[in-house]
Amino acid sequence: MNLVNQVTKKLNEYGITIFNDYKMEKEVEHVYYVESMIIFVNDIDRTIGVTFQVTTKPERSATLALILNQIKKATINIMEPFIFNDKNEFISGEKAYKLIKQTDKVKLLQKYNEERFYTDILEKADCHKC
Repeated sequence: MNLVNQVTKKLNEYGITIFNDYKMEKEVEHVYYVESMIIFVNDIDRTIGVTFQVTTKPERSATLALILNQIKKATINIMEPFIFNDKNEFISGEKAYKLIKQTDKVKLLQKYNEERFYTDILEKADCHKC
C-alpha cells in the first residue's frame, strides 16, 4: 500500500476529518487539509511533513503526530506552525505567532471597550422607578 493510502486510512481510522486533499501539480507530494494541521505526503521519499495551526494546543499536536507516527517505514517531519491572515494568505513561523498575538490584543481591546460602553450606559441611564 502506498504512503498516501496509508495516511488516508490512518486519518479515517481515528475519525480525523479530511477537509480537502489533492496531489500538487508537477510535484510528488500529496497534501491533506485536516482540522488543526496540513499534511504533506511524499510517496517516493516516504516522508510525512506536518504543520500545525498556531492555535493548536500542544496536547492535540502531540496526539496527531503520534497517530501519524504509527505508519510504518515513514519519516515524520514537524514543520513551522501556520495561520491564515484576514486576506486568506498563508503565514508561517514566527510571523504566525506575532499575528496571533496581535489578533488577540485587538479582540481583547474590543471586548474591553464593549464592556466599558455597557457599564457607562448602566451607570448613567435614567431608569424608570417603580
